[in-house]
Amino acid sequence: MEPTYAPLGPLWQGNTVTIEQGFDLTDERGRVTGRLDLFGSQVVLILHWADQVLEREMTLSSSAGDAVLDVASADLTKAEVRALPPGRSARYEIERRIGSNEDTLSYGEVVVAAWANEV
Repeated sequence: MEPTYAPLGPLWQGNTVTIEQGFDLTDERGRVTGRLDLFGSQVVLILHWADQVLEREMTLSSSAGDAVLDVASADLTKAEVRALPPGRSARYEIERRIGSNEDTLSYGEVVVAAWANEV
């Protein structure tokens, strides 16, 4: 499976955030052929900016309420989101780990918005 590039956000600086992403199987033309079952996997969210790294194991669930675990989610605290720089200078990766194997499922920039809220 090829990793998917997709910007993450916008995350509002100073807010708590739940990051949730579903994963599908696709054919060579990009058409969805099914849901990617993450059962037995450890799925990890990695955020990287400047010289900082935040790594968080994600919780797995089903988008259809069945046994196929195709959705991964992670909560970020207000302090963690506040630490991210505004704009697109932070990067993320969602990795699937099974034993010693690691595969990137998705990656991209983290879009962080700062507005009139307390920063």
